[in-house]
Amino acid sequence: MVKGVALPLVGVVAFLDHNWSDKFSTAIGYSMIDIDNSDGQTDDAFKKGQYVLGNLLYTPVKNCMVGVEFQWGNRENFNDGWSTSINKIQFSFRYNFSQSFYKRNQ
Repeated sequence: MVKGVALPLVGVVAFLDHNWSDKFSTAIGYSMIDIDNSDGQTDDAFKKGQYVLGNLLYTPVKNCMVGVEFQWGNRENFNDGWSTSINKIQFSFRYNFSQSFYKRNQ
């Protein structure tokens, strides 16, 4: 019979949002998980992952936002020496099409 057990781990998440003005804002963040793998796991089992992001968002007019974001990620395996990193730049655009057809009582 095989009995599963929870593996000890450390997880960290930290993010900061900052409004520079009515039109500009930034978010920066970091996330990490590090697992204390067991000897019963395969060498290519997930061991550690990290993620970092930073962005700049611009709101030129009400209901419209554009932005650019940089993301970095990293993965390390348990015991085979394999790891990989990725860099990504993402562009975003949002427009809110909401419309109200009645006025709420205040």
